[in-house]
Amino acid sequence: MRTSDALIIRTVDFSETSRIVTAFTQQYGKIEALAKGGLRLKSPFEASLDMLAVNSVTYIPKRSDALDLLTESKLLHRFSISPFNLAGSFAGHYVAELVNAFTQTDDAQPALYDLALNVLKCLEEGTFVMRTLVRFEGNLLHLTGYFPSLRRCVDCNAAVERTAERRIMFALMHSGVLCPHCAAGQSHTVSIRADSLNTLERLIDPRDKDGHWKKTPISRNVSGEIRSLLNRYISHCLGYRPKLYDWFRLIAELDNA
Repeated sequence: MRTSDALIIRTVDFSETSRIVTAFTQQYGKIEALAKGGLRLKSPFEASLDMLAVNSVTYIPKRSDALDLLTESKLLHRFSISPFNLAGSFAGHYVAELVNAFTQTDDAQPALYDLALNVLKCLEEGTFVMRTLVRFEGNLLHLTGYFPSLRRCVDCNAAVERTAERRIMFALMHSGVLCPHCAAGQSHTVSIRADSLNTLERLIDPRDKDGHWKKTPISRNVSGEIRSLLNRYISHCLGYRPKLYDWFRLIAELDNA
């Protein structure tokens, strides 16, 4: 039997009374557990199994291909993203979707757990939603080993020159930028302006501990290029397009900053 703090990142009704819960635990990584009686009005889980709830969970680890068995869940925190903050609400579900997609069961990643909770706290504030998501995606790619090369050509390792209006080719298949010589004839690429790439780096800079990224000025064109690059690269890494991408235009329109 194991006990850990956990963020609920997915729920599926299993029967009239039970629910399958995907939780990202601080100590043991992602688990998929059956919560017997989780849908009853007088549930032993005290209505703690909602999306984005942080709980102290106790479970019995699975044997072979069976689900873990959730035996107890006590609510520690429920992220209170305002119903009037639709951008933050959709963004919170996107955070859960990516955490689920980029992790394997029973693979502990406490730094990613802390990242997810910190991002959700930012989203509760209701501002800087698109910037917050970009920063989250950059950190997640770092922690899961998918972060691309943004400064040196992934083919020849030469430094890729950046001048303000220069367009730089990003190779999805090779996870990084290409110099002009290596970009010739390459397929599966995304074109992005150097100033958009510079803005992306400022948003995800791990050295920024004071929140300067929140005030980074972003024009609609720059935001669109960054979003296009991240959408296509993350989709390439996963092998499919995340569901919440259908809501990104609305998130951008509703963002308060």
